Amino acid sequence: MEENAKTPQENSIKGKSQVEHIGRSGAKITCEKVKDTILIRKESSLNPLKLKAQYEWILANQNHTFIPKVLDYIETPNSFSYDMEFYEKYENCYEVLARENVIVGMKTFQGIVQNMSKLCHPLGRKTKLENYQSYIQEKLVHKINECINKRPEIIAFLEEKNIIINGEEYLSFPKIIQELEEEKVSSLFIDLEMCNVHGDLTLENILIDKRKHLIFLDPNNDNTLATIHLDIGKLFQSLHSEYEYFFNKDLHTEEENNEIREKLSYYLSFLEGYVKDTFSKEDLLRVKFHEAMHLSRLLPYIINKEEPIWTHFIHLTIIRFNEFLQEVKAF
Repeated sequence: MEENAKTPQENSIKGKSQVEHIGRSGAKITCEKVKDTILIRKESSLNPLKLKAQYEWILANQNHTFIPKVLDYIETPNSFSYDMEFYEKYENCYEVLARENVIVGMKTFQGIVQNMSKLCHPLGRKTKLENYQSYIQEKLVHKINECINKRPEIIAFLEEKNIIINGEEYLSFPKIIQELEEEKVSSLFIDLEMCNVHGDLTLENILIDKRKHLIFLDPNNDNTLATIHLDIGKLFQSLHSEYEYFFNKDLHTEEENNEIREKLSYYLSFLEGYVKDTFSKEDLLRVKFHEAMHLSRLLPYIINKEEPIWTHFIHLTIIRFNEFLQEVKAF
């Protein structure tokens, strides 16, 4: 996830009338039990326009059974809130895929990909160079600057042209940004079909029940480069960059973690094959770009964590950009 908050869907609130949670964006998320009905209310006074945009996107996509049901909203000059259905009998999809046999899990994962494809209908316009350039500025350059503002002591670390990670030398952010601006790279993202995308389709933002019915939570439509590669890149963030695994590995034994990583690799192989077969090898490059960009979008949130966590994600972001740029050069 990025600016969107993780809702308390995974938490049981039996016996409680209210559970409150403050999300990453500062939105207040409350579970309330009113008689026999449980509702989630999301409210923001820090970024009400963003929350309103999320509500409007969900409302516009209510025709899909895997989009959560939204109810009333309240709008004031300084805040916005809306209510949505609470999916009490659903689980976090990452936890289910980590636990299930891969044969069963593959059916679940195929369902995720199918629903993603249904959602991603064309918007009737194509991407332009300025879409790509503004995306780099907003979601990479500005995010790095946010990190520096939060931790001024890391400015030298982030502005190094090259960096050694685990004994290997990589381009750091100044060189990465420079190479991303080159025509061979930028041309990959021009004249692409813009689509209706979820925008934050990580495994932790997908719920599933025992009938294998899926719910796609917490969309983020703040994307100037909205193509299907963006949503697939979010799944890569979960499977390739192992985002949820990183934060859950301490809950399992070493043997269990090895099994989970093997399963994630299995689903990743399927997804890579899906991209190549349905689209092209060029499109797989675009997906890998978005995976790296999603990691950079996370950095201002991650930088607030303790050092082993934020250094891991800064290094991982750098590695993913380097992998993408190397593949572009070899293409």
